[in-house]
Amino acid sequence: MRMSMEREKVRFLSGGTECAAWHYPGTNGACVVMAPGGGVTKEPGADPFAARFHAAGFGVLAFDYRRFGESGGVPRQILDIKEQLADWRAAIACAAALPEVDPARVAAWGFSASGGHIFQVAVRAPQLAAAIAQTPLADGPVASRRAMAYQTRWGMLRLTVSELASTVREFTRVPDPDPRR
Repeated sequence: MRMSMEREKVRFLSGGTECAAWHYPGTNGACVVMAPGGGVTKEPGADPFAARFHAAGFGVLAFDYRRFGESGGVPRQILDIKEQLADWRAAIACAAALPEVDPARVAAWGFSASGGHIFQVAVRAPQLAAAIAQTPLADGPVASRRAMAYQTRWGMLRLTVSELASTVREFTRVPDPDPRR
């Protein structure tokens, strides 16, 4: 069931890049900061969860990592863990500064890859009131080996070549030949 709720667009800076977020104002002074997993954006990745927290009176700040969704940053669709952890820090600071939010009542929530980030986020942000890691992707190599059982050899080869090319571009700073990515 999709709940109707009012939300407003919010933007904050992280590493000089503007990140896009939705703010769902709450009524109890607490705020849950959330980011979706991996390459998912806040639209499909946050709404169902934000609705539940919001219905319980919590404010929610659901954000897109830089390079994803409505956030800025190029090249697009690049998952950089250090940047994403910095985006978490900036999002938590943004949430704590919202007028109806008690900075001592800010929590972090993530699933999949974002759930894996929650462990590092919580260690580096002792001011958090809570940290929730839902189905965290905490061990990428193990998950990759398990995923290979469900992939064709051709599919895995294409993915491997694409990732290697992306890594080479990143380290040599050669622009991505396909700016739509």
